[in-house]
Amino acid sequence: FYLRESRVSQAIPEPYRADYCEPAGSRAERLLNELRERLSQVTARVILAPGVEELRPVPVFVYPCQWDEATARITGLEIFGKQVEADLLASVEAEFGSSAETELSEFEQERFSMERFVAERTERFIVGRRQMELEALKQHAEAGRGYLVLTGQPGLGKTALLARFSKDYAASHPEGVTIAHFVGASAASINVRRLLTRLCQELAAHLQEPPEIPDDYDSLRGALAELLKKVAATKRVLIIVDAVNQLDAAHRAETLRWLPAELPDNASMILSAAPGPALEAISRWHHQPEQLELGPLGEEDAGAIVDTFLARYRKTFDSVQRAALLAKRDSGNPLYLTTALEELRTLSTYEEITERIQGLPVDTESLFDWILGRLERDPIFANEGGLRTGEQTVRRYCSTLAAGRSGMSQSELVALVDPGDPKGNLGALQRLLRPYLMPRGELQGFFHLQ
Repeated sequence: FYLRESRVSQAIPEPYRADYCEPAGSRAERLLNELRERLSQVTARVILAPGVEELRPVPVFVYPCQWDEATARITGLEIFGKQVEADLLASVEAEFGSSAETELSEFEQERFSMERFVAERTERFIVGRRQMELEALKQHAEAGRGYLVLTGQPGLGKTALLARFSKDYAASHPEGVTIAHFVGASAASINVRRLLTRLCQELAAHLQEPPEIPDDYDSLRGALAELLKKVAATKRVLIIVDAVNQLDAAHRAETLRWLPAELPDNASMILSAAPGPALEAISRWHHQPEQLELGPLGEEDAGAIVDTFLARYRKTFDSVQRAALLAKRDSGNPLYLTTALEELRTLSTYEEITERIQGLPVDTESLFDWILGRLERDPIFANEGGLRTGEQTVRRYCSTLAAGRSGMSQSELVALVDPGDPKGNLGALQRLLRPYLMPRGELQGFFHLQ
């Protein structure tokens, strides 16, 4: 438990006090004070080493800080931050041990990135009526009959559906070979040569005498076709490549000429693409492959997403609020719903939530514009003189991040946007944008093209 020094809380003036403290004399304040007193008498099971636990007093740290009149915020949190970091590291080492980290090969790192990506995308996936699409994908894969293209407008959940399908299919078909590649899941995943290398490595691992994987692009194309034939001769092979329209421009990846023109018997490939040049290229190059189009969610499934999301944060809507959100034009788009819910979950009062729902734009693109506008107006962003810098900070940060081919590191963003980040504006902005960012190793990028 980390408790702010009481003298600091008492020094916060109105109207800011309500953002940091419960109302004076309220039941909430009384309960909070009772909790602070009880903490000194509470014991809990603490992990001391892997498999070793002991009852100990719960750790309580009263941290120093101060109220800064110029910026109207609490500052001086360095000691607090260092204590949190030290406690977290100690907790991790106690639970898992402190053995040195194993160095992963480039191939292992990419596989780990894909596994982590699938775990994140399937954690709260709602099957609902998407069961029909999952069944269609399964039938195609089990038939081993060439290419299938999953398409649909951005934000409808193609990636989440393929993540769930790849996980379920691999678990139910352990005797076969299932390889799933999600473009954008790592910095390397957007490059077609690296993609071909990974597919060849995964296939070669299923041969008794794996061949050497070539380095150059043209040889990799031939190697993929040859390895597919060899592995499919003894095992059913399924390759999933999500978001082929997001591959970078190297080797004219958008033409899809890097894929075999025909697949051998016992092998199938599922691709996903939003409407556009990549989707058109698939149809030209691969002789009108089977297509499966994803449509908007039904109201029942959309409602299930709302309920599941809110339950994660121990929140609820009443029937009026729920109906108002589901009445939005793009409420059948999972991206719209989860983005709107991220905006709503931090609000506390009924009136705030109801008013915010009513004011939300009705479509996905306008919603993101609205979010950026709200961030630009946030008073938290200020320079040394106390002048607001939100518009400049948000625009520079987001534009710079969007310009990165496969993402950018936080240090690069700081150097380009606000060298040294003297007031912590970029750190604060990254925290506020976190629901819309995706880590790619040491880099980060926007989690969705929208």
